[in-house]
Amino acid sequence: MATASDSGHSFVHRVSQYGNECIREIHYGGTLYGVLLLDENHVLVAGTGDFIIKKFSISENKVVQNFKKHTDTVIFLVRVDQNRFASCSGDKTVVIWDLETGKSTTMKGHSNNVYIMCKINDKYLASGSEDKTIIIWDVEQAKSFKTLTGHSGNICTIAKVDEKKIASGGSDKTVRVWDYKSGKTLLVIKQEGWVGCVLPYDKNTFFISDNVRRIKRWKVDDNYENLKMEQEIATCNIDCMYRWSDREIMVGGENGFVAILDW
Repeated sequence: MATASDSGHSFVHRVSQYGNECIREIHYGGTLYGVLLLDENHVLVAGTGDFIIKKFSISENKVVQNFKKHTDTVIFLVRVDQNRFASCSGDKTVVIWDLETGKSTTMKGHSNNVYIMCKINDKYLASGSEDKTIIIWDVEQAKSFKTLTGHSGNICTIAKVDEKKIASGGSDKTVRVWDYKSGKTLLVIKQEGWVGCVLPYDKNTFFISDNVRRIKRWKVDDNYENLKMEQEIATCNIDCMYRWSDREIMVGGENGFVAILDW
């Protein structure tokens, strides 16, 4: 597991049921926005200042490759497949990179900062922006497939629900579940604050964090008609959440907070 922070440090951890071991500390020199662990020996880090994505060798403790294309802060990174990754930036673009050659393909369509992405499958990638839209990209053809509209604020989080649906949330204090191919909104979940992160635990269960420092667990039926809030957990502002096991989620947030929660 790799983490990033505004202190300019990335930490690579080996995590198991027996504990947590930090195996490498990487100092970037400015706020880190994006980090992507590729394998046991390599991690990608990106942050402010030089707009460069750096491939770092964990065993050699040095930068082994630079990826240069963006003209503003690189905000988020996501793996596309074994040979490629994607980055998004304040320059309004999404870029697909070849990990070995460094060759890139730039995809344009957003009119403001691009904050977040998620891989849907090998063909489609979703990105969310300050322009209040989500764009579904056809990665192979390097062009927009569909633009989803409905949010009235910045898009801060996107996650895959299943092969037909994605979920998104943002500063309009809502989470929307979409049929991403038709562009139809299937469900709207209202929160008390800005949505920092949404985690579809399965197609019927959603963990949602907001900036009033709580995580809520929502349950919806198969028809997406009956919605119920089943659990509320007081915590700090949470920026990311991942499914850890059948009963646990991993969360990360402000002040370097990382924890595994048994819900």
